[in-house]
Amino acid sequence: MRESCTTCAARLPEADRICHACGTLRDDLSDAGPLAEREWLDELHRAMAAAMHGATPGGEAAGTIRDRFLRNAFIPSHPDLLVEEMVHCQQFFREEVAADTLGPRSRYQACLLRLELLAVDQARWKPKVKVLRANLEAEGARARRSDLVMAASIIGVLAVLIGLVVYLTKAVLSVWRP
Repeated sequence: MRESCTTCAARLPEADRICHACGTLRDDLSDAGPLAEREWLDELHRAMAAAMHGATPGGEAAGTIRDRFLRNAFIPSHPDLLVEEMVHCQQFFREEVAADTLGPRSRYQACLLRLELLAVDQARWKPKVKVLRANLEAEGARARRSDLVMAASIIGVLAVLIGLVVYLTKAVLSVWRP
């Protein structure tokens, strides 16, 4: 077993299977079964929650920590775990109106693509995949709307400021003219 993380070089205690600084899996999971993957996902979620609640040095923003974990974490290889991981990612879609949800959406999409590949011949997964894809598309549309509202708000404030400057300029010039 490695003593330090290959991604962030943090020291890995013997009992940890996941790096608690970045979410990278310590060892190869190619021959892991669903129970081992379940344990690793549970450890990953606990480590990410602890890191996001200020348990890491450096005082990083929770969104930055979350995205680092979601970017480095392994993608499960069993369909049931993939669906559970996508549901876990969905909790970050509704954090706040202007939240950057690119990290969770990217992980959700990666899990969805793997699920589509694994379940391509299994009819029982097709309706679930369709619903999960619709959820991703709805989140993308919500994020775009949020971006448009933010842009419109900024343009509105700028227009008010420009109008105020023009008004004040005219007022000052009318006072100073003979």
